[in-house]
Amino acid sequence: MASIRELIIKARVGDAGAFEEIVEKYRDMAVGYAYAVLNDYHLAEDAAQEAFFLAYFKLDTLISPEAFLPWFKKIVYSRCERVYRKKRPVTVPLENITAARDPGRQPVEAAESGELRRTIHNAVSTLPERRRTAAVLCLIGGYTMAEAARFLDLPIGTVKSRLFAARKTLRASLADSAFEISGAIKTNIKFTEKVMDMIITGNKQTLYVKDGIVTSWGNASRKRQNGSSDTGPSAVEGLTGVKSAATTAGCYGSFALLEDGSVWAWGWNVFKHLGTGSDEEYIFTPEQVRGITGAAAVAAGVAHALALTEGGSVYAWGRNWYGQLGNGVSHGADRKYEDSDYPAEIKSLNEIVQISAGFFHSLALCADGTAWRWGGYGDSRFTFPIAYETNKPAKIKIKGRVRAISAGGMHSLFLMHDGTVWACGYNTLRQLGTNKVYNEIIDAPVQVGGLTDIIKISAGGGFSLALKKDGSVWAWGCNANGEHGSGVINPKTEMELNDLKSEPVRVSVLQNAVDVAAGGSHAMAVTEDGGVWIWGNNDEGQLGDNTKANDSVPRRIAL
Repeated sequence: MASIRELIIKARVGDAGAFEEIVEKYRDMAVGYAYAVLNDYHLAEDAAQEAFFLAYFKLDTLISPEAFLPWFKKIVYSRCERVYRKKRPVTVPLENITAARDPGRQPVEAAESGELRRTIHNAVSTLPERRRTAAVLCLIGGYTMAEAARFLDLPIGTVKSRLFAARKTLRASLADSAFEISGAIKTNIKFTEKVMDMIITGNKQTLYVKDGIVTSWGNASRKRQNGSSDTGPSAVEGLTGVKSAATTAGCYGSFALLEDGSVWAWGWNVFKHLGTGSDEEYIFTPEQVRGITGAAAVAAGVAHALALTEGGSVYAWGRNWYGQLGNGVSHGADRKYEDSDYPAEIKSLNEIVQISAGFFHSLALCADGTAWRWGGYGDSRFTFPIAYETNKPAKIKIKGRVRAISAGGMHSLFLMHDGTVWACGYNTLRQLGTNKVYNEIIDAPVQVGGLTDIIKISAGGGFSLALKKDGSVWAWGCNANGEHGSGVINPKTEMELNDLKSEPVRVSVLQNAVDVAAGGSHAMAVTEDGGVWIWGNNDEGQLGDNTKANDSVPRRIAL
């Protein structure tokens, strides 16, 4: 097993797989510490997840890998403060919240298998904060004093004395036989999946614009931050005259383009990638993006965004980890690219008519039919490292004139004027739709098999959609959540080197479609009569039915 130093070094250069190992290693410690501070297990999980999410993107501020644990502990504490402020009205200092509450009111639900554990957790919650932390980490969490000392950045003797004092206090009210319980605060695999989902995939929100109003649903965990657990469709407050909208692929942010050419943003803003100038890490009410006027289109990736002006200029802002801002600017021996908190024009692009953003790459279509790409393909995990990285627009090598573009999670689609579709990038989930390429990643587009008379394309996280002139919708690529809309689900573990899975299949039920849109792992179509149909993954309520049940067959939703 790799050391923490090795994992930190890999994660610093974008290896999300290495960071996933870090989450696995320290998730129980993070939740245990957060619980010691908040005295609420569910709030502790929220705080710990946010802490890992924030730590991943702030690793470049870590002085040395050896200092990770105390550095991370400060982030967990800051998340505790933030989560507590959002969930409860603050009437006493955070470190005193346990004393102000009845310890019997909030037992750790994860340890509710018997009265014994409830009794122990209630007793621990009465301890002073410093002793409580030592008790939770060592007695309940099962960590050694040395591990707790490294995390808390304290001499092991200090931890030992606090643990001794905690034991003494607890023995006064608990029998010895009821005292030695460890492992009660344990997370499961879903915790790690949730953290990595926040970092990598995201795009589990659905936006729909009609009559100048943008309706939003999905991203259930983000909505709860605003005090609501309802994931059903609801109008975004404070916005009228909306022309189009876009949602980020990873950081749970959204953008709206208004008829007056202004761009507005809301949602997660941990990297100031929303471009509003706000220092708030979550923006609930839409705020105007600074420095952009006369916008004609907006697009968003994981932590960067693009805007196209009426004059054909392209502006980019947000994080520039792999050159996705296209500014061609780098600094330092480590080849880091320069970020931008506000929209900055990409000088090398002009006469652009369409833009699109993937996870960490961007696309632009010029009026002359040429297509341009910058950034890199991949999701930064060890299994999907960034490839074909460039920090300035590079012309796509494709024959003929391109009519439309669409950037997916790790791949790109190109609709040609002859109605054919071409694709490049990662093909691990058959998202390129060709039987000539399997697991390779390619930079030169190849033709998607079996598609003609296409008028619209949309690239999702790991799948693709195409709309034919006759109103039929076709899908290919990942179908682990029913993305094909064919009534069949193909788990990723069953996806073998099979040409048939590379070929587009017709989406069932839909007829007379006029528009399609692919999300991270769900899809939407609009029919000629104005009906809105949706299918695929629903784990964050992105299908808009207030459930988390996936649906492999499109269903019409009421809006």
